[in-house]
Amino acid sequence: MARFGNAASLYFVDLHELTEIIHDPQQAAKLKAILQIAAEIGKPTTIEHPAIKNCVDLVHYLQATMGDGRVESFRVLFLDAHNRIIADELLWRGTVSEVQVYPREVMRRALELDCSAFIAAHNHPSHAVLPSQADIEMTRRLLTAADTLGIAFHDHFIVSSRSYHSMRFHRSIDPWG
Repeated sequence: MARFGNAASLYFVDLHELTEIIHDPQQAAKLKAILQIAAEIGKPTTIEHPAIKNCVDLVHYLQATMGDGRVESFRVLFLDAHNRIIADELLWRGTVSEVQVYPREVMRRALELDCSAFIAAHNHPSHAVLPSQADIEMTRRLLTAADTLGIAFHDHFIVSSRSYHSMRFHRSIDPWG
């Protein structure tokens, strides 16, 4: 805990790194299993379909669920016509500096869920939340795909445990400008 700060950060440590710290592969595997079980127990058994009420609550949620990630990950909140969450899905995990996103797969999942809108988010383990050119281009591709299918793309957030960047609020993308 002293090295990683909190249990949420420890959850994202891979088994190889745990083994280097604990020096016992079996004990490291047991700890990883306990962390995974604890994460499952902490998940709600039913989804209440809460409405997204404001940006602050959404950002806090995203920071809590992915801000401490040690590799970049990409999640999508699929919403109904009243902005209630239909599904919150972590679609991809990448490396410490990038995550590959496939707009076709995001749209396929949106259509499967019959959603009206979605919010995308990914984390930056470096804590530097300004979008890269690749982040901007990927957001443009998602906007084009969503627009073509008549699905509202509300925003794309880049988060860390310390900060966030809203592509829409900061007008990082022309169509949102």
